[in-house]
Formats: sequence, structure tokens, C-alpha cells
Amino acid sequence: MLKQVSIIGAGRVGHALAQIDQTEGVDVALLRRGEQSILPTGPIVVCTRNDDLKTVLDWIPSDRHSDLIFIQNGMLQTWFAEAGLQNVTQGLLYIAVSKVGDVPVDGRRSVVTGPQADAFVELMNGLGLQCRAVSPSEYVFEMLEKLLWNCVFGLLCQVHDATVGDIVLHHKDSVARLTTELLDVACTDLGHPLPSEDAQAALVERLCTYSLSIKNYEGAVKEWRWRNGWFWERQQNPDCFHASLLQSANVNF
Repeated sequence: MLKQVSIIGAGRVGHALAQIDQTEGVDVALLRRGEQSILPTGPIVVCTRNDDLKTVLDWIPSDRHSDLIFIQNGMLQTWFAEAGLQNVTQGLLYIAVSKVGDVPVDGRRSVVTGPQADAFVELMNGLGLQCRAVSPSEYVFEMLEKLLWNCVFGLLCQVHDATVGDIVLHHKDSVARLTTELLDVACTDLGHPLPSEDAQAALVERLCTYSLSIKNYEGAVKEWRWRNGWFWERQQNPDCFHASLLQSANVNF
């Protein structure tokens, strides 16, 4: 049973997760920038920006690394390997929190994997949010799907100065082409077999369906190192579709 939890990062998501103390009587430490007083036991949920992860890891005792839960978007697996993190928990959140203090809107697709998975599911459920624990292999494909949505639609929105809904309606062929290209890069790097053509087509449809559910959202290229930049580092091919779009979007790559 969850009794204590430390939450690093007092932004929208950190504040939302910290409300567990009001609903379930859990002892919560919500840490703001510069604060380092994690609780002596319990999971440690890291809600900071990706570029702040190294700073956080530098002051977390090594014997608490197995308590860490990372909920950032983007490709973290490469950074985990570089940082020597082999036994951490990673969550993929499908919740929307417009501003600090707002009640989270549940997308009902959140997943988590790792040694603290059950504790994180309990935390989410205590807040009335759905989350399920999955195997590491299943998580990788869930993570890739969200990463591809961020990278594909963010880049195409920036190229065409359009919303995600407009991209689906007017540039679906580009969505399919870029998704397939980047998926191949990711599967090769991670050592996973490339899904069948039918599975790839189904993936594109899911990405488009999600985009139509938030059709007025306009994406952009963000968090370069963790998103599009991760793919480009492994491509380095000026003739690929990804490169041509990055150039059209005036991205310095």
C-alpha cells in the first residue's frame, strides 16, 4: 500500500499528482526547483523537463535509483543507458492539465513499467485516473507511438503552419510516409522487428484519430534532443523525408 511518495517538479503534473495526499492520506513531498528533501522511503516521481533530468539524478542517492519513476515524453531509453540507469520505472501519461491546480482530464491510456509500476498505478487510481502496468516490451511500443505522434505532427504542423486536424485532412500521405520512416529508425536502433505493413497502417490511423480528437491543436518541433533530434542523429541522411521537412520548417539541424 502506498504510504509515501516524493514528487520532483511543482508544475502542472507535479501539483496534480501531489493531490493524492488529500484523497488517500498519503505522505507527499512536493519538491520545487532547488529543493532536495525527498522522503526516506517510497517512490520518487520525476516531473521535471527532460533537460533537467541529469541535474535531478546528480543529487539522488544511488541506492534510491530503483525508486525513480520518470514520466517525461520523448526517447529516454538512450539517456537511461548513458546514465547507467538499469532498474527504473517509466510512465507514459495521457492526462491533460491546463494549468496548476486544474483537475486532470483523463485520456484513459496511461501506462507504466518497471519496479515501481504497481505503486504508480495505485497513485493514479487514487486520483481517479486510469493507468495500467505493462511489460517493458509493450511499453516500448506504447512510448514509440506517442513519440511518433509528437515528432510527426509537430514537424508537419510547423511546415504547413496548420493544426493537427488540418494535417490529417490535407497531408495524410505525409503523415504515413514520415511515420513509416521514423518507425524504421527507432526499431533498428532499439533492436525490435519492424511491424508488418498492416500494423504500420493501423498505427497511422490511430495517430490520425487521436489528432482529430484534438483537431485545433497546433504542434511544433520541441525538445529536439529527445524527439526529432534523436531520430536525426541516427539518420544523418540529407535525402530522407525527415531531413527535407526539417529544412522546410527552418529547423537548425
